Amino acid sequence: MRIGVICNNFGKSYDGIGAYSKVIYGDSIKDVDVEIYSADCKTDIGTLGKMLNYGMTSQINRLIRDIKHGEDSFDAIVIEYPFAEWNPIILIAFRRLSNTAKKAGIKVLTSVHEYERVNKLRKIIIEYLCTISDAIFVSNNEMGEALLRFCPKYFERMIPTNIYSDTLHFNDHKKRDSYVFFGLISKTKAFEEMLEGWDSFNRDGNNTLYILSGTKLGSIDEHKGVCYVYDCPPDKILDIMSECAFCIVPIRPCIDEKNATFKTGCLNGCVCLGHFDQKYSDLRFILNMKDYSPEEFKRAFAETQKITDEELLLKQQMSYEYGKRYTPRNVAAKVEKSIISLL
Repeated sequence: MRIGVICNNFGKSYDGIGAYSKVIYGDSIKDVDVEIYSADCKTDIGTLGKMLNYGMTSQINRLIRDIKHGEDSFDAIVIEYPFAEWNPIILIAFRRLSNTAKKAGIKVLTSVHEYERVNKLRKIIIEYLCTISDAIFVSNNEMGEALLRFCPKYFERMIPTNIYSDTLHFNDHKKRDSYVFFGLISKTKAFEEMLEGWDSFNRDGNNTLYILSGTKLGSIDEHKGVCYVYDCPPDKILDIMSECAFCIVPIRPCIDEKNATFKTGCLNGCVCLGHFDQKYSDLRFILNMKDYSPEEFKRAFAETQKITDEELLLKQQMSYEYGKRYTPRNVAAKVEKSIISLL
């Protein structure tokens, strides 16, 4: 089987979809020949920069040419959405791709990572992509049922850890005064509230908060105990996370099954802090927050210091075992099986 995969920022740790695509299609999927069509688009270039970026449109047109000229024979094409670039012309390219694929007998699948919480414009684009697809991948059944009116079929696939290594192992000597935040900083993250809560908690500067992000930050040195690493490479991310006892996941409105950073924190044996969806709120190895106010962050940080060494080690072990369920290899096997069933 041969598939073409369209994704933005393939393999870039600052883009969750790009990181997901790399660990699934680049590292983990077996018995499938994969051709990647990707372009880089930084997430911190502003609205105008994203509107004027045509990298992915060019990649889609390249795939269309490959199909028409017979240079590459594909059984299926997977569109990993969303992209960091926002130019509207890409919709025309998607339609041309769909028409070209149908003429060549190639199945088109769109992989949807989020739907309910995205803005209205992005919802319209997702629904449009569903109408030109033979099937879609979704993060849960609720998303699939909501989109079924736009497409004939959906497959549920798990979201794996987005930073992963085959040599990763459980570290039972973590630093309990070390915390880590990993990921892009956007409106969906309660980042400022987290920092305000941290400053109030860490007045003496005895604790360390690592911020590993592809988002450029200014004036971060004014916060005691904060160590900011910009565009940290994956191996360094794993080294730091494996040393930290706690991982902060301030996702609005709450952490659910679609969040890869939570699973990455678990796989590194971290006790994760955040406001969790009801489905996850009773997990014994997390610290569930009531909300994302600075006061609640301060309370959660203080709560971590009350956990005994024995209890902390048990929570970390449970977290690690949970994270292993979501390794890219397990997810890739399900993705491959779904594509085969569609064919």
